Amino acid sequence: MNRWFVTGHTGFKGTWLTLYLAHLGIETHGYSIDTRPFFVSSTRSLRRASYDRQGDICDLSGVAAAMKATKPDVVVHLAAESIVRRAARHPVRTWQTNVQGTVNVLEAARRTPSIRAVLVVTSDKCYANSGVSRPMNEDHPLGGADPYSASKAAAEHAVEAYRNTYFRDVSVATARAGNVVGWGDSGEDRLIPDCLRAIRRGRPIPLRHPDAIRPWQHVIDVIHGYRLLIDAQLRDPAGFSEAFNFGPPPRPALAVHEVAELVIQSQGRGSWEHVADPKGVTETKILRLDSSKVRVRLGWKPRFTSADAVRRAVTEGDPARTIAEYLA
Repeated sequence: MNRWFVTGHTGFKGTWLTLYLAHLGIETHGYSIDTRPFFVSSTRSLRRASYDRQGDICDLSGVAAAMKATKPDVVVHLAAESIVRRAARHPVRTWQTNVQGTVNVLEAARRTPSIRAVLVVTSDKCYANSGVSRPMNEDHPLGGADPYSASKAAAEHAVEAYRNTYFRDVSVATARAGNVVGWGDSGEDRLIPDCLRAIRRGRPIPLRHPDAIRPWQHVIDVIHGYRLLIDAQLRDPAGFSEAFNFGPPPRPALAVHEVAELVIQSQGRGSWEHVADPKGVTETKILRLDSSKVRVRLGWKPRFTSADAVRRAVTEGDPARTIAEYLA
């Protein structure tokens, strides 16, 4: 049985991943600045499933000591500043977390002899995006016009440098996923939680960019893809030490207002309005991912359409049951 070390295990995606690994019987050691799980209903399950260590990935000595003590086979790096507009408000902290934090995890991993595979999760926004409508594949140039996107591109460069310089027999890959949704997400400045909060308050949903298109996908599809990738890394370290996109089927693509309308439909009430944001972060209108590489090389494909993912994010209510049904 593999032993996994997961940074950011109490975040939204990290909580889902920890529950998923628990279902598989994988021993999980979590490292996070906050030891409270993202959705409180799963606290008991998480305590049974993982061994928590509280710490900041910006503290190299702390993350290195935790990794060395747990002797993991696999490292999954999820901890990050994940909110675009919050990253713009706090650029220094964003670069420290997303870039130096990633470097610290890689440095800790190279000091830990037990490790066989490292997966660093970045973002679909690491690409230089000029608004072209065609899906971006892994060979598309990296870039970023705002602190969040640029820091994710920089993290990708850091991974490549460490992979080429220090890791010979250890597989080091990156995962670039689209806009992940699912039950339990209550984060700030995230579309579905914002929709639900507005509906509960009896207010129109404020949409800054209602026509923007994003690769919406369910969190369970994504974390299942991560596990398939790590399994491949363990089997063939050299063959899977590279970047992989994880995104929904290219068609139909949903605009922001269509996601809001699906939430309104699920709740049986609500409305949305376009709200100007003249001083906000410049956001690309169209973002599509080409995930043909993981479809061919890993046999991965999402089970849920973007519309299904949105509906489930609002209605499913029990992550443990969703995971059990998914893996059945």
